[in-house]
Order: sequence, then C-alpha cells, then structure tokens
Amino acid sequence: SVANIQASVNIVGLEPGEHRVPVQVQLPDSRSQLMWVKPTNINVVLEPEVTEVFTPTVKILDISNLPIGYSLSEISLSPKTVMIKGPKSQVERIREVRVEVELGNRKSDFQETIVPKLLTNEGSELDLSMSPGGVLVTVPIQQNFFTKEVPVRADVIASSLATGYEIRSISISPSVVTLSGDRASIDRAGDYVNTT
Repeated sequence: SVANIQASVNIVGLEPGEHRVPVQVQLPDSRSQLMWVKPTNINVVLEPEVTEVFTPTVKILDISNLPIGYSLSEISLSPKTVMIKGPKSQVERIREVRVEVELGNRKSDFQETIVPKLLTNEGSELDLSMSPGGVLVTVPIQQNFFTKEVPVRADVIASSLATGYEIRSISISPSVVTLSGDRASIDRAGDYVNTT
C-alpha cells in the first residue's frame, strides 16, 4: 500500500547552510516498482543548535486588582535563570523571557509555578525547548494599613443644657464610620467614636 512507501533525505555530514539534497524512496518489497519521484530534490537549510541562559523578567498582568492598603514586595523566582535551546536564528530572536503573574483577588503571599513566555522584538511568542519547563514564582503581598468599622456615639453632657431643656432623642448620621491606618493606630482607636 501507499502507506508503506517511505521517502527521506540524508543530511548526515552536511555543514550548516543551505543544501539541495536528493529524495530517496524506499519501496515495501521487491514486487513494487518505482515509476517516478517528484520532487527529485529538495532544499534543506541546516543551522547550529545553541543553548543560551536567560534571566526571566516578571510582569503583573492585573496590578489594578491589588486592594487599597496592600502592596507587593520584591517578587522572587526559582530558579533565577532558564536555559533555552534551539536553532541559532530562533534563539537570537529572543528579546525577553517573561513570567506573567495574575494576582486575582489575593491579599496574602502566594507561590505559583509559571511557564515563561519567549518573546521577540515584535512581541510574538517563540516555542523552543526550555529547561526547566517552569519557574516557581513567590509573590509577597503586605497589608500597609488596616480598616475597622466602629459605631459613632454621641457624647452629650446634660449639665451643659440651659434650665428648662431636656434631651428627648439623639439621631446620628452616619451611625457607623470606617477608620483606616496602621495596626497600632487602629488598635488604640477603641471600639467606638465619640462625637463632641
């Protein structure tokens, strides 16, 4: 059957560069007869395979998701470098090896293994052999200031009222406020706020 016919080219011993090599056809058995081969030759470009070490950069894709009052510390990668192997012309096109991180709705430190992207000057992505295949990213998230909701309480001194007056009711708006600041200040603020 046709599926048993094999066509191949022999590139053993060829130097890097462009070569025109003959197509060799192998028939399944001696009863088969080769009528013709088209094309009889094909052009082959050979280039050296190279390995190069890159230090990945980090890009936070959704930094706007970081809640108010939180900040990122220095993000660390393990390992700090990756080895890229491939045809020399392709490896030379790499402008950046980028690790893209998504914060989501996280509010605390996290780790994630991410496959770096191999980007060219044009911004296109290359698909080459990389070792290791992924990088462990550690993202430290810190809370810089804290918030606390507390009720508002009216601080009224009855003795300051004129003779013949009394307080029948007190209405406070808003009845709850949100305090924000560093942890020590929030702790000192107490469980309510007095009006004066």
